[in-house]
Amino acid sequence: MLFPMKGKADIKKLDITLLFMLIKHLCVFKDNMVDESKWNEMPGNSELANIVRLKNFRNAKAHPDCCRISPADFNNEWIRLSKMLQILGVDKKVIDLYASKDISVTDQQKVIEEIRELEEELKEIVGGIQRELQTISSVTKQNESAIRDVLDGQEDVKTSMRTLKDQMDALKSTDKQQFETRLTQPTNSTPILTLNTGLFKETCSQLNYKVSSPEKVDPDKLNIDKLFTPDTNQHVDRKESNAIQKKYINSSAESYKVATRTTSAAEGQDTVHDIGRVQDELDLKGSLALLVRGQQNTQVVVQNLTNTVGSLEEKIEHVFPSAPHHRVECEDDALQLCFNAVKQNYLQTRNQIQLLPWDRSDIVSMDTLFTNLTLVVDLLEPNEQLKIPLKSYHDMFRNDTSSGVPITRVLGYGRAGIGKSTLINKMAYDWAKGNSDSPIKRFKLVVALSMQKISPDENVVEALFKHGILTREHLIYKDILNRFVEQKPGEVAVLLDACDEYKPQSIDSPENGEILKLLENKHLRSSFVVVTSRPWRVEEFKEHRGIYLHCELQGFSKKNVEIYVEKFFQRDAARGKALTKYLHSNGLINGIATLPMMTKILCWLWKDNASMKLPETLSELYQKLLDYMFKRHLDKDSDNTEQLTKYLNKVVKIIGRVGLDGLFNNRTLTFRESDFDVSSQLEDTTSKNVVAISCKIGLLMRDTVSGNVAYKEPEDEDTDSDDDCYFSTTQLKDSMKPEVGVLFFHKTAQEKCAAMYAAKLARRKPEEFQSLYLDRIATAKDALQFEMLLLFLSGEHRKVAKLVLTHLLEIFEKELSVNSDSYVSGRLSFEGSMRYQEYVELIIRCYHESKCCGSLNDIMVQIFKHRHIRFSNFSPTTANSLGYLLKYSEAQEDQTRINANLNIHKIEMMNISIQTNKEISTLWEMFPDDQQEFIRKVKKYSQMPIEKLRRKLRECRVETLPPAFRHFPEYQCLSFMRTFQVIHEHGGDDTDITPVVSSLQNVNLEKITILGFDISSMADVLPNALRKSTLTVINLSSANIGPEICRTVAKSLKKTHSLKELILKNNPIGDGIGFLAEYFKYVTKLTNLNVSYSPVTEQGMVILSQNLHELQQMEKLSIYQLFDAASESFAQGIQNMNALELITLPLQGLSSSEAFRIVQRACQCPQMVELKITDMTSNCDLMVSCAADNLIEMPYLKIVSLYGKRDEGRVEIIKKECTITNGACNAVIRMLRRIGSLERLQIVSLWMPKEGLEEVAMACEDHHNLKTFRYSGECVPPGIDINNFKKIELY
Repeated sequence: MLFPMKGKADIKKLDITLLFMLIKHLCVFKDNMVDESKWNEMPGNSELANIVRLKNFRNAKAHPDCCRISPADFNNEWIRLSKMLQILGVDKKVIDLYASKDISVTDQQKVIEEIRELEEELKEIVGGIQRELQTISSVTKQNESAIRDVLDGQEDVKTSMRTLKDQMDALKSTDKQQFETRLTQPTNSTPILTLNTGLFKETCSQLNYKVSSPEKVDPDKLNIDKLFTPDTNQHVDRKESNAIQKKYINSSAESYKVATRTTSAAEGQDTVHDIGRVQDELDLKGSLALLVRGQQNTQVVVQNLTNTVGSLEEKIEHVFPSAPHHRVECEDDALQLCFNAVKQNYLQTRNQIQLLPWDRSDIVSMDTLFTNLTLVVDLLEPNEQLKIPLKSYHDMFRNDTSSGVPITRVLGYGRAGIGKSTLINKMAYDWAKGNSDSPIKRFKLVVALSMQKISPDENVVEALFKHGILTREHLIYKDILNRFVEQKPGEVAVLLDACDEYKPQSIDSPENGEILKLLENKHLRSSFVVVTSRPWRVEEFKEHRGIYLHCELQGFSKKNVEIYVEKFFQRDAARGKALTKYLHSNGLINGIATLPMMTKILCWLWKDNASMKLPETLSELYQKLLDYMFKRHLDKDSDNTEQLTKYLNKVVKIIGRVGLDGLFNNRTLTFRESDFDVSSQLEDTTSKNVVAISCKIGLLMRDTVSGNVAYKEPEDEDTDSDDDCYFSTTQLKDSMKPEVGVLFFHKTAQEKCAAMYAAKLARRKPEEFQSLYLDRIATAKDALQFEMLLLFLSGEHRKVAKLVLTHLLEIFEKELSVNSDSYVSGRLSFEGSMRYQEYVELIIRCYHESKCCGSLNDIMVQIFKHRHIRFSNFSPTTANSLGYLLKYSEAQEDQTRINANLNIHKIEMMNISIQTNKEISTLWEMFPDDQQEFIRKVKKYSQMPIEKLRRKLRECRVETLPPAFRHFPEYQCLSFMRTFQVIHEHGGDDTDITPVVSSLQNVNLEKITILGFDISSMADVLPNALRKSTLTVINLSSANIGPEICRTVAKSLKKTHSLKELILKNNPIGDGIGFLAEYFKYVTKLTNLNVSYSPVTEQGMVILSQNLHELQQMEKLSIYQLFDAASESFAQGIQNMNALELITLPLQGLSSSEAFRIVQRACQCPQMVELKITDMTSNCDLMVSCAADNLIEMPYLKIVSLYGKRDEGRVEIIKKECTITNGACNAVIRMLRRIGSLERLQIVSLWMPKEGLEEVAMACEDHHNLKTFRYSGECVPPGIDINNFKKIELY
């Protein structure tokens, strides 16, 4: 560190010990020398003394006796350390900052690596302990039978010993002196006794004991361990052993009895017999001594073994506190043991989030980085699809309150990379951790599995073992687990991930085992089951819609992305903020960043270089990832870079072939190594090398293919154990090892590699590529299913992109072209338009991925044959693609080609967002079909019982509606709920359309609509889009246009001499209305000026009124505010508009006299077709009477709309401030009788008395031409039966 091989030494890398040594030996002090003893403990409070204390503090903490510290001790130590550092010059604020600073992701990873290294060391230690335990266990088993034999024969031995003692006492009393004399006389010159060795050896052999002692032994010096050791190679039944021992003892006793009965007159014979008798007695005594001493010795050995085992168990428990104990007393203990083992597995395997899909070492904890997804639930209603937004995944585990039947099946579906697998891991982890807010904490057993690894015949318990959740040591409890699952299914939850990656094509296959029968609700019906899938497989669940709660995972919201980035860069907040800003500016935050996997990858690409520019297309992004993975691999062998590069490209094509086959044939993500054989042979290389190199790069990963290899069942053993333990560890058997499989690090990686191979095939053999692959994408649904593959294909080469776009065009002509007229004209509902638009967006994105620079415009011309682009609520990704399309939409010529001209004349970009009533008006204006649908539902739900209505609203979470809606009647809220949810689901609030607006300078537009997008920051690009002499319509509604943008628009009017419509609804215009009015002289052909819902200033309104005379051809005029100061000139202006057909007059803020005058003038326009008077409050009765009485000679009038207060929906306010009397009602009736051309009468937010409303409704019924009388539903007085009036529509 002091003398590095390269560069200079860095003092920041020197640790405390080294710095201390340098200070001690190299620095000169005032006293020239410091006493050696003081370097260990120095008194005083000098800097040097504190350096010594800091060194001692470091040593104490680096080498502790225990790795734990209490909070109180920590605080005391922190205070002590802080004082040292402050004396040494460290700022207290810096110290306090570290006290509250979280550990970084990098530091977490370092700690995790250190823990892993310690775990490896501990595994070695534990392995040694376990081997020692196995040896001890083996020895214990070997001695077990001997111990039992001794214990069982103990009583017989005691009886024989008592008999022998009695007989010997009798013998001694007969002639004690003679006996003792003979006993001590030497025989064969030695005092050693001779045992009955023949019988003893025979007995030992039958008992399977080794006889290793000499035939002559001294009983007092007998070594029992050497003489009487068990034969470990043999085994004898305990009963047989007892019989053999008894036979030996009886034989010895019989010898003694024969000897005592034998007598002789001769002394020599007596002596011989006496000696023989004593010898036999001693033979028996010696045998008995062997048995007794063997028993005692064995007991000592057993006690020592027991002590050793206990000590080792304590060591194991210290290393692994959660190690299971296998001594269980009942089935409940066994079940709890298995449940704990499952939880331990989830805590170890489900507690991490992998930052990079191809790098398993780059991980962070689940608690650190998990971020909520956006989820919505489909409410199952006939003929209608309502969606319920969820606050978190916890809300999926709810009851179906409409029927009262608990939901036990949930289907979570979403796109690739949306976070389905992470969500399943989070559920399992929360359960295992015991989180108090876990919705599945009540279940005793949770089985979390990936369906890509499930075989057709598996059941729940088998899967626990085959997938490694439970290990072989728990196999003896398998039957107990099976009984638990069958008998108590309500206490079991099953989490099945990746249903779309399961190999069988249908969940109805007859080969399905128990797990797949769960999907059909034919097994464990009261168990809770969660299944995740990509959208394409959801169709298979449609017949189970009454069973499954369908929950769509929509990925990250913008806020989720920001939270995730903040968590990822918690140690470098500035870099995180820079990335968030970049994502906003490029629209990626609502584009590919909504996929959690893409967010992770974007964060990772950003972390090393905050100034880099991230790619704008998926093809470029994934190519960048592959380039990095290759580079990382090439750096390890820089000498062979060129050769390795060629080989790596070949490897990708080889695995791409396999991946492509998997996508089209069996839709799998997991393969066997053998699956790569054919592909490798075609490329003239070996599959082993391909798989190995791909795994090393990170494209592939090895994993176990569970569910394909059976494992061995535990065999029953007949053991006569006296132990009270029900389950012995001796029953454990090894299971077979699962087969190793190979998988791509993510489905999108498989699709990218597949596209690279398919593109090569398409360029060489386009006909084969078409027939084998493209033709199998036969419908729009298929195309959307293969969206990622088609995008990647288009990004590989222009020729391939042309094949893809041509094929997509054929599908478009076959399925969607029939609706193209309805789509561009707005006759489809918002939801129907979005379905149509989704496919068109795919085509545009493929065009963008190709980077064709307009060379494929001949195909796009047929998609936009109406020369009309109409997009609503689109993503930033689509905005970028649309901008690219428009950039090259006009004819451009280069050296090789002339691009076709799209001739786009009209473009509509809408972002429909419902917050207030005015947005509803905009929606119905752009999508009239939704208004008709709302009216139909109002009629339906207004007849529904109120309790049922309110229950449905609670299910739909009515609180998610904007505040303005909560005052409306329940049936109106429910009638609008589905439309609101669809719009909210397709929200594009943050889409930046700058790329589109910037490209409009290349397009000769006639009509442009930008609705709902913020263009307040586009002052530099907007003029180029608007300064076109061809423009006839400019609609910039709800675009956050203030005075400055108004000035920009106004200046553009100089060039737009053909302009006929200028619509600036719902904008904070302010003084800007005056800027516009000053340029009216350049747009004298203007027929429609609409600034409704746009607040203006009094001065601006005065300027507008003074310039109305320039607009002699005006047909439609809608404003938001009038002032007394401008009323006279305004009235004069509209009186001179002879062609005026529609006028909107807001009366709020006007005095009664001025309001009366303006209404009088408006009612005298002879060409009037529609009259709308709004914001009538205190003078509403007078204004209604004035309008009704002045509408006399109006031959063209078709629509009259009378609106009360803007805060419509608040019945109490309407009733108080916006009530019209029976007199005004009579004026309306007289108007109906006079004007025969009237087709629709609208009275909104005005309270009418019961009698007046009934009379007006009856007059409408009698009107021969009137078709509709729309009235506010909240203003219907009690006691009126609406069904009695056919023409009335509640609004």
